[in-house]
Amino acid sequence: MVKRLKTAGPKFQFATHLRAAQRKDLTLPERVLNDFAKKYEGVWKHTEIVRKDPVTTMGVDRWEPWCFLPWGCMSAILESYTRHKYTYDEAIRIQNSDSKLGTALCAWRMTKGVYHFDDEMLKELCSSSLKDEVATEFLFRMPEWGVYISTPGLDLHEGFRMHGFFAVVDDEGSDRGLFAPVLRIEVIVDPRGCNDSNLLMLLSMDPDLIMEAEEKMEADHSLTALDVIPRDKEYLRFSISVPLIGKTISESLEISEREKAAQRAKHEKVRNNLVPIDSKSQGYLASAEIVEEHFSPELDDETKQFIVNTNLLLINILMYICSDEPDIQGGTIGERKASVVKAEKEKKKVYSADRVTEWNVGFRIGADLRKAKEDWEKESASDGNGPKMRPHFRKSHWHMYWTGPKDKPQKHCFKWLWPIPVNVNKADDVITTAHLVSSGIYGRST
Repeated sequence: MVKRLKTAGPKFQFATHLRAAQRKDLTLPERVLNDFAKKYEGVWKHTEIVRKDPVTTMGVDRWEPWCFLPWGCMSAILESYTRHKYTYDEAIRIQNSDSKLGTALCAWRMTKGVYHFDDEMLKELCSSSLKDEVATEFLFRMPEWGVYISTPGLDLHEGFRMHGFFAVVDDEGSDRGLFAPVLRIEVIVDPRGCNDSNLLMLLSMDPDLIMEAEEKMEADHSLTALDVIPRDKEYLRFSISVPLIGKTISESLEISEREKAAQRAKHEKVRNNLVPIDSKSQGYLASAEIVEEHFSPELDDETKQFIVNTNLLLINILMYICSDEPDIQGGTIGERKASVVKAEKEKKKVYSADRVTEWNVGFRIGADLRKAKEDWEKESASDGNGPKMRPHFRKSHWHMYWTGPKDKPQKHCFKWLWPIPVNVNKADDVITTAHLVSSGIYGRST
């Protein structure tokens, strides 16, 4: 039923159920969410049922509160969509790829937090290095089950531009000693800022794009892979999974790479020794395809370094919003998540967020940085009348320390120390820049 609101001006119609109203200016992460929901119609209803009664639906009695829905549950949900639509090996590949994205999206849709970093702040943050002792425990402090960090114009490396990325921490039975928690990152890439070689790499990582390309090349045999590169899409994506095996981020990354290398070597040996009993057997063919798909030979050094650098860069950005006292403006952080948890405990109907909540990150620090650099340039340009030591910046870095009374259990704290101006005259008043945030900022995909 639709009620008509009486106003002095033009007449507008409002749906009695506000959640039925559709906004036209959807942000990019919302469009990614909608695209997934169109592909898997009714999927969010399934995730709500599983979260409400995991024992009956999945045979899982619990998972950690920092995880909204484990990847294994999402994978099982998507199996019902893929098993009758694709061949066996196609279904396996699509289910494996899409369940990672689905895990991130089903967590993010509950709060829909989008984090915008100040450009100057982001530049300095990306140049900071994670200390070896930075603990993985800080990732469990993520303010929401899933976050989206906007990074328009940021390149992972030359010719590889991002829109942003989703991030969640996934629990696959860590409390029962089954598997380590996993940091899952879904990188949303801007094809317009990518060169051909990187677009080809992205194509090879997406089963849907592979099938689209194969269909086009089968219809026209004159086409090559370069001809079917998806340059015209608004976004592409790829997944990153980092098992949080060690006590620190560095240790986890090192152990993860060693285990992957050992796994690749093991399955390479298995693949080389496969003997086809029946060449027409779908089971054998599917097994061979899966081994080929998921356990490829040793990666070259350049690819390995790209993976390591990407992991470190994105984790560096993510860690800031998990750190103590981050410079975040926009409201009470974590409030929406708390309200959902409360409603679940009271067994009330739980709804996903009806709109995006946007947070400005580092805008105060960014303004201070710009002011300090202006002072640095003025001091450096002086003709001998300035200070004896050349004005400079001490590099930004992460700092860990313990706080609290010495005779009681202390709290482990983690902060990012921004570049410190050395020998620069500090202004008494630093003007903080105000930035207007509009809900349609992503409509331009910038």
